[in-house]
Amino acid sequence: MRRGYVAVFEPDDGGWSAFVSDLPGCFSDSETLKGAQSEIREAIILWLETAEKNGWPIPEPQSSAKLIAVSNLGIKDDSGSGVSSSRAQVQLARLSLRQYAMRHSVA
Repeated sequence: MRRGYVAVFEPDDGGWSAFVSDLPGCFSDSETLKGAQSEIREAIILWLETAEKNGWPIPEPQSSAKLIAVSNLGIKDDSGSGVSSSRAQVQLARLSLRQYAMRHSVA
């Protein structure tokens, strides 16, 4: 059965790391983005083969990705009015902390 999982690629200490949030513990790294893409494909295959061999449940893909383009740094709130720079920074910091906590299972 063919499945497609979303992989996230991030620059990491002069190289690239990748992870698949739908497959816990499925990650890889490489010196190049192309290498990271190849390595994560192999990691996904090994993850699925190991799960199948051990009779573990294989999660259906749940994650999705969407590139959100922005044209400038004029951040707007729901009312369309501008958001102050400091308020925007606080919102971004909270989002970053939330993402970090989710990735690293921090309560």
